[in-house]
Amino acid sequence: LPFKMAAKTSMHTIVSWIWITLFCFVTFHTDEGLCFSSKTPVIWKYKTGKNVDSSPVLSRDGGTLYVGSGDNYIYALNSRTGSVIWEYRTGDWVYSTPALSFERNALYVGSRDKHIYALDSRTGDTLWKYKTGGSVNSSPALSTDGSVLYVGSYDHHIYALNSITGDVIWKFKTGFYVFSSPVLSGDGSVLYIGSLDGYVYSLNSRTGGVIWKYRIGNWVSSTPILSRDGSTLYVGSRNSFIYALESSTGDVVWKYKTGASVFSSPTLSPDDSVLFVGSYDHCIYSLNSRTGEVIWKHETGFFVESSPTLSPDGLTVYVGSDDSYIYALNARTGDIIWKYKTGDEVISSPTIHPDGSTLYVGSYNSYIYALNLITGSTLIE
Repeated sequence: LPFKMAAKTSMHTIVSWIWITLFCFVTFHTDEGLCFSSKTPVIWKYKTGKNVDSSPVLSRDGGTLYVGSGDNYIYALNSRTGSVIWEYRTGDWVYSTPALSFERNALYVGSRDKHIYALDSRTGDTLWKYKTGGSVNSSPALSTDGSVLYVGSYDHHIYALNSITGDVIWKFKTGFYVFSSPVLSGDGSVLYIGSLDGYVYSLNSRTGGVIWKYRIGNWVSSTPILSRDGSTLYVGSRNSFIYALESSTGDVVWKYKTGASVFSSPTLSPDDSVLFVGSYDHCIYSLNSRTGEVIWKHETGFFVESSPTLSPDGLTVYVGSDDSYIYALNARTGDIIWKYKTGDEVISSPTIHPDGSTLYVGSYNSYIYALNLITGSTLIE
């Protein structure tokens, strides 16, 4: 009798476990991610017509999200609900990440249709557009006073345009396509950018004159980043190296060789002591920014083209991978906190809401995602 009772209890437990498992699978399993609790991390997702490689940007108040898509459109979405505020159609794929002028209520973005667009950020109306001689995949940057717009083009040029009229102030010719995006010094006097001609350029932002150029010898599509004191410039290259250059001279401070091309753009910790960057060797790296020594590296399942983003407190690194996952890593150790599976490559770089509650990112599966960072931790595998 005791044996029969035990067997009956055991069978009841097994049957209950099977029903619970089936219920959880049906209720919480989706093609885009695995939810291991009833708390789904997806606040909303919006389907565009094609891949989303552009990185989202937020309005000053955090209420509107702007992003481009391979379906040729630029979207303005309500950041809380994902509903469309406006959409604007260009003539080709929008890889470029928009730049915002809060003072002028203007949005600037490039398209593969060769144009640079200035749109009213509230309505999507055209303010002006300027046609270059090639695709504009580079993401624009504004001068410190917002009067000048800088951007690169596949016509080999770097442009400085009047941000109000779109008139050319100057243009500088490199030796090949310009995919990298411009970065300005703290006082706005110097512009740094890479080119697929294998050089990193330091230009006078007012005249376009060359201050220095450093020959890497292979594509530089990665966008440089400056240390907060302005002394060091960090950038990756197709030759697999990450470089730290003296910003005033272009001299090499250090260089670190990853296992493959570096198209990801680096990010610095709040105190500038740590550099985070991805590589085509499938890894996300944490490097000592002063020496280039590896602190940790985390291997994903495929190329890492996405650029890392830090949480407001600097404790978490968020980054996408071509293995279709978005990763949340401990910034100090590289340990995985959680990962979320989209339906395809994540080349887009994440953006965090100012209140730290939501992560926004695009995927090659055509969706723009808003993920809840509070319940995201339920996705750890």
